[in-house]
Amino acid sequence: MSLLDDLKKKAAAKEAALAASQTAATRLGEFRAVALPAMFRIHQNLSELVHQLQVLEEEAPAQLNIPGVGLVDGFLQGRYELAAEGMPPETVTLRCELRQRREQALEVTTGGIDGTAWLDRLRRHGMLARIVRESDAGGPARKTCIAIQGSIPALLRFSLDPDNGALQLVSRNFEEIGERRQVFSPAVVTEPWCEELLKYVLRRENTFLRDEIPQDMRERLRRRIEWERTHGRGAEPRETSAFGIGAMLRIVGRKPGAPPPLEPDAESRAATKQMVEESTDNRVASSATIRKLLKPRPSLVLRHGARRFDLAHHDGSFVIGRSPDCDLPVTEKHVSKVHARIEAVEGSYVITDSSRNGTYVYFDDGRWQRLRGERATLSGSGRLSLGTRPTADEDNVIHFGA
Repeated sequence: MSLLDDLKKKAAAKEAALAASQTAATRLGEFRAVALPAMFRIHQNLSELVHQLQVLEEEAPAQLNIPGVGLVDGFLQGRYELAAEGMPPETVTLRCELRQRREQALEVTTGGIDGTAWLDRLRRHGMLARIVRESDAGGPARKTCIAIQGSIPALLRFSLDPDNGALQLVSRNFEEIGERRQVFSPAVVTEPWCEELLKYVLRRENTFLRDEIPQDMRERLRRRIEWERTHGRGAEPRETSAFGIGAMLRIVGRKPGAPPPLEPDAESRAATKQMVEESTDNRVASSATIRKLLKPRPSLVLRHGARRFDLAHHDGSFVIGRSPDCDLPVTEKHVSKVHARIEAVEGSYVITDSSRNGTYVYFDDGRWQRLRGERATLSGSGRLSLGTRPTADEDNVIHFGA
């Protein structure tokens, strides 16, 4: 290779690296332009809620899932505090405390470890308790009776997740002892969504961030249920890990591409299996919620020109826009780079507009509406017109139906 060829190769590599850097910066800018208004809306709603709760000094009845014990009633949730970092905020943290109405003795069956070691694990999450009594339960298991001391700190923390183009929610000791992470699209943060968030905070019936189990995990759960039907509840299928389905459900919200949890040693595996499965897995196969999640995804077919997309085979949000990175790129001047998203929500498909010019939704039964940062359920069949009303050539029109 000549000197000139070598210099040309280095220059091309530098230009490619510069272009990639500029593309990444553009994507980050586009993400922040959508994500920061969503974070502002979350902060605004939570701030008003916390202010009213502090004035009223009200406490909400709460339940808490404690490993090895199960679902425990008798808690009151109060002492709310809200903190934010940045303006518009890039992190919003809601803190509260759970206290017992009255002290109660809770019986725990541990898998061959003493009650003190078991309590040490829960103390790491802020739960303090004392042992009331301890006895052998036959075999390696031990029965321990505990009483919770003081209050249990809980939090909900919203933050930006630019790597996934999403927002992240970390909940700690809110529904169960421990930490859980979920990611969701900024486009879903609408006024109805915020209303469900406030209901979720106050422990009222809500539809806030219902989990959508990925297809591979859904199949594993289905095999587990079929195994238990054949061999009886509690039987262990060959492919089920020591952490059981309870642990599988807790990693549904794990960041895509993140490494799986580390495999424990033999002693902690046995103890964790006993603690987690007794409180969760023995009920999961008959759970109405899990059976609902295991139902096949609804069908929605999109057609744009010669292209056809069946969303029943697509996990997560289906993104439409002018950017070539979208699931369905539409290169028309009225179309925004990230124009709209379609997601499966409780058995239906919902489209959420995030564009500058809006999205027109025409149903074959004659109904139509224009979305401007809003959402609509795609029932039946019809057309989506991006950024403008349908034109004769219909390059900006997407047909939808079963």
